[in-house]
Amino acid sequence: MEHKINIFFNFTFLKIHFSNKNFQQMHKKQHNQKIIRNYNNMKQVMIQSKEKHIKQQNLRKYQKINEIILQVQLTQLYQLLKICKLMMKNQLIILMNILYRILSLHIQLFKLKEKQMSEFQMKHKNSKFSQEMKKNESNIIDIENKTVQILGNVYDHDQINQDNIVFEGSQASSMAGLRKSVYYRKYTLINQLNNFTTFIPLLNKLFGFFAFALINQIIFISINMSFSKKDFYSLNYYYESIQINHYFIEPMQIFFLARYMLIDYQFLSLSQAISQDQLNYHLKFINPLITESYDEYKKNFQEHFKDEKLLEFIRNQYVLISQQSYHQLPVQLKEYNVTLFTAFSILLDSFYKLKQSYINPVPQQGANPHTTYQYKNYVIFVTIFDNISDQMYIESIFQIELVVKRWIIMVIPISFLLIFSLLLLAYYYNLFNHLLEKFFNLNQHIAQIDLDLDQKRQQFIFQSLKQGSELIHMYKFNLVGKEELLTKHKTKEMQKELKNAGQESRAIKFSVKISTIPLICCVLALLVQYLLICGSLTYVGSVYMSKFSKTIHFFKSISDIGVYVPASFSQKEILYFFSYFPYYTNDDRAFFVEQIQKAVTKIDTFLLQDIESSQLQFSAQFLDTYEYLEENNLCPLLNSSKYYDFDYFCSNSQNGILKLGLRASLTNFNSILKNELSINFPSTRKQPPKEELEAVYLCSDIITEITNKMEQDIKSQTQIIEELYNIITAISLTYTIVLIITIQFSVYKKFRLNLNRTKMISLIFPLETIFLNDHFERELRRMVTSEKLI
Repeated sequence: MEHKINIFFNFTFLKIHFSNKNFQQMHKKQHNQKIIRNYNNMKQVMIQSKEKHIKQQNLRKYQKINEIILQVQLTQLYQLLKICKLMMKNQLIILMNILYRILSLHIQLFKLKEKQMSEFQMKHKNSKFSQEMKKNESNIIDIENKTVQILGNVYDHDQINQDNIVFEGSQASSMAGLRKSVYYRKYTLINQLNNFTTFIPLLNKLFGFFAFALINQIIFISINMSFSKKDFYSLNYYYESIQINHYFIEPMQIFFLARYMLIDYQFLSLSQAISQDQLNYHLKFINPLITESYDEYKKNFQEHFKDEKLLEFIRNQYVLISQQSYHQLPVQLKEYNVTLFTAFSILLDSFYKLKQSYINPVPQQGANPHTTYQYKNYVIFVTIFDNISDQMYIESIFQIELVVKRWIIMVIPISFLLIFSLLLLAYYYNLFNHLLEKFFNLNQHIAQIDLDLDQKRQQFIFQSLKQGSELIHMYKFNLVGKEELLTKHKTKEMQKELKNAGQESRAIKFSVKISTIPLICCVLALLVQYLLICGSLTYVGSVYMSKFSKTIHFFKSISDIGVYVPASFSQKEILYFFSYFPYYTNDDRAFFVEQIQKAVTKIDTFLLQDIESSQLQFSAQFLDTYEYLEENNLCPLLNSSKYYDFDYFCSNSQNGILKLGLRASLTNFNSILKNELSINFPSTRKQPPKEELEAVYLCSDIITEITNKMEQDIKSQTQIIEELYNIITAISLTYTIVLIITIQFSVYKKFRLNLNRTKMISLIFPLETIFLNDHFERELRRMVTSEKLI
């Protein structure tokens, strides 16, 4: 650089000399002085530029040195991390704790390093740069020496001490040296506390009773699912079973009723009360009814005599029937002891023969055995099926009451077990919280002087690391030196205790109490959700079932009306033709009168009963329809195609009483029967009634339609309740299973993690408390061993 300046300067001088020779001679002296001055200035600039260049080179060199130092420090940090991992494998967690404290300070040092470098470069000149570097190095050395005093000789200047931290040696020798330490048992305890405990008996008991409570809930739901379907099916069956009179006796009664309609019109024709055309007109209405009555009877016999529950009532039941021996008069009867099924089979056969006699009339002589069998055994069949119907009615009410009681009683043991589980759950939950409190309350063993000393040590380390990073570079852990420092500190503490024996030592006295609100909320939540599930299932089922007794009473009463109304009018006709039946006795006559009186009583009872929709299992729509039929025309309810000239007979029979509604019709029929009872059925009458039995027959069919609709409505309502019940059950079961899975795989892990984190709280206590306080060690060891945390 200087050479270039000299050449440039000489070249300029020669150029001026040759171009301005005259001028140079005149001002030679001044010009030479000026040139010399410029040269000196240029030379000074060159020197300054050279010094600046040297300064920049030194600065770059220093930056490279710092970069190398930082890279070395990072490499050593990675080595320290590897050492920490190895320490964890060798069960030296307490040593790892110390390393982590220093590592955290090292990281803060790296963040301050570049800032210190930039400030250092801006503040110092080149002349003082080397001096400041030397001064900084001496400060770092002083800091390190002080740190050795505070940390416990952690910087090794002895090759023997270095062997304690070199992990490249055998693991066996390292562990052997560690076991010789006076603090080995404390190292082991702290290391075990720092390990993650997977099997915790206290938590297993806590969540075991939690699961037991929910399993009881699942058991309750499962039992309800299994019983509810059977119970709802039984409900429908009982409504069907009490109609046994409707299935077997009513077809027989209307069969007789149709026959007496025919006989009455034949008598009216013989007495010339009606013309032959009128007789033929009415016969067109009557004859199909006889055929249809038999078909209905046969259908019911084939369907319901196969019912297993009905067979339970009649399987071993025998009846004494009377059968005509010969066709000739007088009628001679023989008695046979046969099963009820056999007796009904013979009855069905006799009705078939009677039906064929109307379809294909054949002149007969004497008495027909099939007719004799029907009338002679009529009393037996009516009595038996009346008794069976009443027994089924009583049995159905009894069984449904048992169902309601079972649903309610079933809740009691399940609820007891669940409440017992919740109490144990609350107990172990409280023990769990108490254990956490014990870990937090270990702070009572911390002396204030130990805490102050630990804070000063941490602050000193932090301040020292802020001033220089070489502390990290030179750090080497020394177990022997550390324990020597702890031993010295323990000796000082013992001397201080002897000196201050009469004074009370200052210790941190505060306790941690975990709120019981989460415990209370947990128990209440489980109890509330159980009550919602159990209560809803029990309430829906028991409330609906509790309406059964009044509903089936109403159902049976109207079903019996459909049987007793046609039966009473056919029996009335038998009493007027009583003399035509030589095999009937006075007892039989009294039976018929009693049956008519029973029909009157049933009609009166039915008309007097009030309908309370809230206590019946029927839908509101059906009850509205029924109330409408009570006061309005009943004819639209029947199938007009089934009858000959339906419009005429339904609108005009018994003065058109069917158009006034069910209540008016039954009242009219009841009035007729009461009048007949009042005159005690004399042996003769002026003439048979005209178009009276037609109204009774049609009313019986109307009641049959009403009972069918009633039965379908009950089945529909039962199905709705059953579906609602199944929905509640399915939701409850799904919710409970999801809750169990959530608790097992989420809540349990969270509790276990909280406990493992809490038992590590001892690691943040002062080192003097951890290693020198025997009371702290005993209490900590007692806690972890009693709860099997290690």
